[in-house]
Amino acid sequence: MENWLQKIQDQMIESLKDQMLAVYKSFPEAIERRRDWLLEDSPAQCIQVVETVKWTERCTQAIASQSVDAVADLRAKYLEIVNHLVQMVRMELNLLHRTLICTLLITNVHLMGTLEELTQVPTATLESFEW
Repeated sequence: MENWLQKIQDQMIESLKDQMLAVYKSFPEAIERRRDWLLEDSPAQCIQVVETVKWTERCTQAIASQSVDAVADLRAKYLEIVNHLVQMVRMELNLLHRTLICTLLITNVHLMGTLEELTQVPTATLESFEW
Protein backbone atom coordinates (compact mmCIF):
# COMPACT_ATOMS: atom_id res chain seq x y z
CA MET A 1 0.00 0.00 0.00
CA GLU A 2 2.80 2.43 0.83
CA ASN A 3 4.37 2.00 -2.63
CA TRP A 4 1.07 2.86 -4.25
CA LEU A 5 0.71 6.05 -2.20
CA GLN A 6 4.34 6.98 -2.91
CA LYS A 7 3.69 6.64 -6.65
CA ILE A 8 0.64 8.93 -6.36
CA GLN A 9 2.69 11.48 -4.46
CA ASP A 10 5.50 11.30 -7.03
CA GLN A 11 2.99 11.80 -9.85
CA MET A 12 1.44 14.78 -8.06
CA ILE A 13 4.88 16.38 -7.70
CA GLU A 14 5.66 15.80 -11.39
CA SER A 15 2.29 17.21 -12.40
CA LEU A 16 2.88 20.34 -10.31
CA LYS A 17 6.35 20.78 -11.82
CA ASP A 18 4.91 20.47 -15.32
CA GLN A 19 2.16 23.00 -14.55
CA MET A 20 4.63 25.42 -12.97
CA LEU A 21 6.98 25.19 -15.95
CA ALA A 22 4.13 25.74 -18.42
CA VAL A 23 2.93 28.82 -16.51
CA TYR A 24 6.52 30.13 -16.25
CA LYS A 25 7.10 29.73 -19.99
CA SER A 26 3.84 31.48 -20.83
CA PHE A 27 4.54 34.47 -18.53
CA PRO A 28 4.03 37.68 -20.54
CA GLU A 29 6.61 40.42 -20.05
CA ALA A 30 4.25 42.97 -21.61
CA ILE A 31 1.69 44.34 -19.14
CA GLU A 32 -0.94 44.52 -21.87
CA ARG A 33 -0.87 40.72 -22.26
CA ARG A 34 -1.17 39.98 -18.53
CA ARG A 35 -4.97 40.12 -18.49
CA ASP A 36 -5.34 37.18 -20.85
CA TRP A 37 -2.56 35.28 -19.08
CA LEU A 38 -4.16 35.74 -15.66
CA LEU A 39 -7.59 34.69 -16.89
CA GLU A 40 -6.37 31.50 -18.57
CA ASP A 41 -7.17 28.19 -16.96
CA SER A 42 -3.76 27.96 -15.27
CA PRO A 43 -3.73 27.01 -11.58
CA ALA A 44 -3.83 30.14 -9.42
CA GLN A 45 -1.12 28.81 -7.11
CA CYS A 46 1.24 28.40 -10.08
CA ILE A 47 0.51 31.93 -11.26
CA GLN A 48 1.26 33.32 -7.81
CA VAL A 49 4.55 31.40 -7.57
CA VAL A 50 5.64 32.44 -11.07
CA GLU A 51 4.79 36.08 -10.33
CA THR A 52 7.06 35.96 -7.28
CA VAL A 53 9.85 34.15 -9.14
CA LYS A 54 9.72 36.75 -11.93
CA TRP A 55 9.83 39.59 -9.37
CA THR A 56 12.88 38.00 -7.76
CA GLU A 57 14.59 37.63 -11.14
CA ARG A 58 13.89 41.27 -12.02
CA CYS A 59 15.08 42.52 -8.64
CA THR A 60 18.23 40.45 -8.85
CA GLN A 61 19.03 41.98 -12.24
CA ALA A 62 18.29 45.51 -11.03
CA ILE A 63 20.36 45.16 -7.86
CA ALA A 64 23.23 43.45 -9.67
CA SER A 65 23.38 46.40 -12.09
CA GLN A 66 24.39 48.60 -9.09
CA SER A 67 22.15 51.33 -10.48
CA VAL A 68 19.66 53.13 -8.23
CA ASP A 69 17.77 53.99 -11.40
CA ALA A 70 17.31 50.31 -12.26
CA VAL A 71 15.54 49.63 -8.96
CA ALA A 72 13.49 52.83 -9.28
CA ASP A 73 12.53 51.88 -12.85
CA LEU A 74 11.47 48.46 -11.62
CA ARG A 75 9.34 50.10 -8.93
CA ALA A 76 7.67 52.20 -11.63
CA LYS A 77 6.97 49.04 -13.62
CA TYR A 78 5.34 47.46 -10.57
CA LEU A 79 3.22 50.58 -10.09
CA GLU A 80 1.94 49.95 -13.64
CA ILE A 81 1.27 46.32 -12.75
CA VAL A 82 -0.65 47.32 -9.62
CA ASN A 83 -2.71 49.80 -11.63
CA HIS A 84 -3.44 47.10 -14.19
CA LEU A 85 -4.58 44.72 -11.43
CA VAL A 86 -6.82 47.44 -9.96
CA GLN A 87 -8.46 47.81 -13.38
CA MET A 88 -8.95 44.05 -13.55
CA VAL A 89 -10.55 43.91 -10.10
CA ARG A 90 -13.21 46.31 -11.37
CA MET A 91 -14.15 43.88 -14.14
CA GLU A 92 -16.81 41.25 -13.86
CA LEU A 93 -14.90 38.19 -12.69
CA ASN A 94 -15.81 34.80 -11.31
CA LEU A 95 -14.88 34.11 -7.68
CA LEU A 96 -11.70 32.22 -8.52
CA HIS A 97 -10.33 34.95 -10.79
CA ARG A 98 -11.34 37.71 -8.37
CA THR A 99 -9.54 35.92 -5.53
CA LEU A 100 -6.43 35.47 -7.67
CA ILE A 101 -6.38 39.11 -8.80
CA CYS A 102 -6.92 40.39 -5.24
CA THR A 103 -4.15 38.17 -3.94
CA LEU A 104 -1.78 39.35 -6.66
CA LEU A 105 -2.74 42.94 -5.95
CA ILE A 106 -1.88 42.61 -2.27
CA THR A 107 1.36 40.80 -3.07
CA ASN A 108 2.44 43.34 -5.67
CA VAL A 109 1.75 46.28 -3.35
CA HIS A 110 4.02 44.61 -0.79
CA LEU A 111 6.67 43.98 -3.45
CA MET A 112 6.48 47.64 -4.49
CA GLY A 113 7.12 48.60 -0.87
CA THR A 114 10.20 46.40 -0.85
CA LEU A 115 11.41 48.09 -4.03
CA GLU A 116 10.82 51.48 -2.42
CA GLU A 117 13.02 50.42 0.51
CA LEU A 118 15.71 49.23 -1.90
CA THR A 119 15.77 52.63 -3.62
CA GLN A 120 16.63 54.15 -0.23
CA VAL A 121 19.75 51.95 -0.02
CA PRO A 122 21.81 52.87 -3.09
CA THR A 123 24.68 50.61 -2.04
CA ALA A 124 22.48 47.53 -1.92
CA THR A 125 24.05 44.35 -3.25
CA LEU A 126 22.70 40.87 -3.65
CA GLU A 127 24.29 40.06 -0.28
CA SER A 128 22.75 43.07 1.52
CA PHE A 129 20.45 42.46 4.46
CA GLU A 130 17.81 44.76 2.94
CA TRP A 131 17.54 42.48 -0.07
